[in-house]
Amino acid sequence: MAFSLQQLSTQMLLLPSTLAFASRSLHSRSPLLHHGGSLASTGAATNPAAASFIDRINNDYEGLHKSFEQQFWGTKMALASKDYSTEELTRTKREMEDFLASEEKLATTRQLLADGGLSDRDAMTLKLFERTFGCYIMESAEAREFRLEATKIEGDLESSRNNMALGAELPGQGYVEMSSVGLRSKMSVDSNEEVRKACWESLRGIGDFVLANGFIELVKARNAMAKALGYEDYYDYKVTQAEGFGKRDLFDILDKLEEDTRPLMEQARKDLQAIKGESALEPWNTGYLVAGDVTSKLDPYFPFEKSVEAWGRSFSALGIEYKGATMDLDLLDRKRKYSNGFCHWPQPGEPFEATLAMMTRVQ
Repeated sequence: MAFSLQQLSTQMLLLPSTLAFASRSLHSRSPLLHHGGSLASTGAATNPAAASFIDRINNDYEGLHKSFEQQFWGTKMALASKDYSTEELTRTKREMEDFLASEEKLATTRQLLADGGLSDRDAMTLKLFERTFGCYIMESAEAREFRLEATKIEGDLESSRNNMALGAELPGQGYVEMSSVGLRSKMSVDSNEEVRKACWESLRGIGDFVLANGFIELVKARNAMAKALGYEDYYDYKVTQAEGFGKRDLFDILDKLEEDTRPLMEQARKDLQAIKGESALEPWNTGYLVAGDVTSKLDPYFPFEKSVEAWGRSFSALGIEYKGATMDLDLLDRKRKYSNGFCHWPQPGEPFEATLAMMTRVQ
């Protein structure tokens, strides 16, 4: 599939698909991948040991990645099958992360880079391996224990959140069960302020629920893991690993951004209050008064039944093709379904030079 979206995964420290965007094949699906040498520099000699290592890593990783993604989709979509469970999601995630946290694989990667005799493409691939393995490896046994603890807490919390009952007492209707998506939608378009406020209060309850069901313990475990590795906290660890600089540098950038845009925000709030009245700044009113009327007027032109067509046409206009693609889309709101949208590749992407059919799942 010539679908150039990168995998989006809130579960990963980095995109593990980095491994799969390497020069060698993920498996033997296409002879294009086995013409010899690097795809980036056709005919160039490469170290046979490096080629074999890259193929083995990609093949092994693909199996682990697919197992995790199957569990991610099944649990997040609340599919009615005993094949999917929080325990299996936790297990497959741990297996994948253990694979990426291998000191032996990192050592082999560095040795192959030092040996030389590589094509440009394979050298780039090994450097990607080195970066990825280096991010996942934890030399501290204490940190590894905290990571396992955090993974377990995270899985339990996600399961509890998916089964949380949500809804609101609506004027003239009594209690109406709605997901967080439904509640936010009501807040955006319903003209009755009492309805919007009821939905807002229900959404606020999610915070109390997660605090009572492990979120604080998750934060503690994550921070303890990061501190055992020498970071200020988990956020500092994530930022440093992903961006190459710590949270203090990031906050300097964000503080400057907030400072420069604050006058615009303050003036916008004053203007809205002057036009719409004192209650316009209430949290259940602001979004509706800013965009609710526009959204209601646009809805007839963008009906749900046309959503897939509009999405496809938009991506086509961006130069993203769908030739040979297989896609699973689950766009309907329902009970216990994960309420945040995502787009995942359940199978890692092939090298960009090989235009092969892939499968993508979209919620």
